Amino acid sequence: MTPEVSVVIPVFNSAAIVGDTIDRTVAFFRSHGLAVEVVCVNDGSRDDSWQVLRRKAAEHPEVVGLNLLRNYGQHNANLCGFRHARGDWIVTLDAARQNPPAQIPTLPVPAAAACAGFLLAGFHRRLAAVHRRRPPPQPPGPDPPPRGRCRRSARPASSPPG
Repeated sequence: MTPEVSVVIPVFNSAAIVGDTIDRTVAFFRSHGLAVEVVCVNDGSRDDSWQVLRRKAAEHPEVVGLNLLRNYGQHNANLCGFRHARGDWIVTLDAARQNPPAQIPTLPVPAAAACAGFLLAGFHRRLAAVHRRRPPPQPPGPDPPPRGRCRRSARPASSPPG
């Protein structure tokens, strides 16, 4: 059965909270009677995030865990999750619960239908720092080496590590 919604959660060093985020997300969709797929992408965490994702994937049939071989960044982790998502709709959440699952119904779904499947969303309330420290500008040089693609750098939670 194809899920109605795929929730993509990029995870980086979030072992202490990602399990609760997954539990809340699954419970929210179950309570609303919606078929969901929760795609969690471990973005090269150095803590026990991957072990937590494996446990949650075994506990909840809705959860899919992907493990990137190294840290590629949140953007690439999201793209990897999009690539593996099977739902009619894709929603991204933060592992640190900046955007709780209860906010999902507030997304402008009618507007998305009118925009041929594209959904633009923003923060209802920004919880992160307003400014961030920017790295100094780099001198022009050769292009950086290509990064691995999601297809080659991810493995399902059921695969043995290593």
